[in-house]
Amino acid sequence: MDSSESVHPALAADLELRGLVAGRLTDERREALIEVEAERIRRTIASGGWAMANPAGVALVANLIWDTEHFGEPSADLRRLYLSPEADPSAIAELLNAVLAHCKTLGIKRYSARVLPASAIALNLLIAQHGFRLVDTSLEIGNARPPVGDIGGGRWPAETAQVADIEQLVKLSHAFTDNRFYRDPAIATQLARGVYEKWVSAATQAGELLCVRDAGQCVGLCTTRQIDLATTPFGLIGLVIVAPAYRGRGVFDALLDGARRALCPDGESALVSSTQLNNVAAQRAFARHGLYPFAARHVLHRSSSQTS
Repeated sequence: MDSSESVHPALAADLELRGLVAGRLTDERREALIEVEAERIRRTIASGGWAMANPAGVALVANLIWDTEHFGEPSADLRRLYLSPEADPSAIAELLNAVLAHCKTLGIKRYSARVLPASAIALNLLIAQHGFRLVDTSLEIGNARPPVGDIGGGRWPAETAQVADIEQLVKLSHAFTDNRFYRDPAIATQLARGVYEKWVSAATQAGELLCVRDAGQCVGLCTTRQIDLATTPFGLIGLVIVAPAYRGRGVFDALLDGARRALCPDGESALVSSTQLNNVAAQRAFARHGLYPFAARHVLHRSSSQTS
C-alpha cells in the first residue's frame, strides 16, 4: 500500500462540486473538478494529513490538530474515500485496513469519517468491522450562480459581529444541539458545547461571522468563508444558528441575505453550505435563497472508548 499525492482514476467518483455544474459535464469541466479534488489531497497532506491508495481508490485522512487539543486525544478525519464504482470489496477492505492500521501506529484515538451513501461496502465495513458509529448524514447544498437581491425584506439587517459580541454569541451557540457531537454518546455535553463556542469565537475574531440583533442582543449568527480550491473559488456558509424565540421570524433569511452579499455580491461565484438530512426546515430556508442539495455524506465517529 503506497501513500499517494498523484491523481487516481477514482477521484472522478467523488467530484464534490459536480452538482453545481448545470447541464452536460464537458471533458474540460470534468478535468477541472478532478483537479479540485487533487488540490484537496495536496492541501490536506501539506497540513499534516496523509493519503493512501490501492486499485480500489484513495483514502484521504486529515490530522485534526484542533480536535486533538479540544478532546484531549489524538484525532483524525477520514475526509474522503474516493472509490472506483467497480472496486472489488476485498480491495476496499484492504484500503480501510491499511489506513486504520497506519492511524494506529500514529497513536490516533478519536476518528471521524465521511462516506458517500453510494459507498455502502465501505460504510458497512467501518461500522461492522471497525467499530464506527453513524452519527449524522450531512446534506451538501449550493448554487453555481446564486440569485442576487434580498429575500428577508430588510427587517433584520445582518452585520459583521465584533469581538465585544463574543460572550453573547457563545451563549447563542448553546441553542444548536441537534448535531453529530451532541448525538455521540462518547462525547460529554460540555465538550460538544465547546466545539461551537470555540468555532463562534474564532470566526468572530477573524471577521468571518455575521449576526442579527434585536434590541442590542444577538439573536442569530452565520459564519462565512471564501474558499479557493484549484481554479474554483466559492463562498462557504458554515454555522447558522437562530435563537429559539426568533425562529420563523425572518432571522435566518436575513443571515443568508448578508452571507450572499458578503460572499458573492454579483451572483457570479458559487455558494455552498451544508445541513443535516433530517433538518427539513433548514433545507427549505436555504432553497428560498437558491441553494439546493447536490450531495450527501454519512458522518461516522469512533473513539478510544469504542471497540476497534
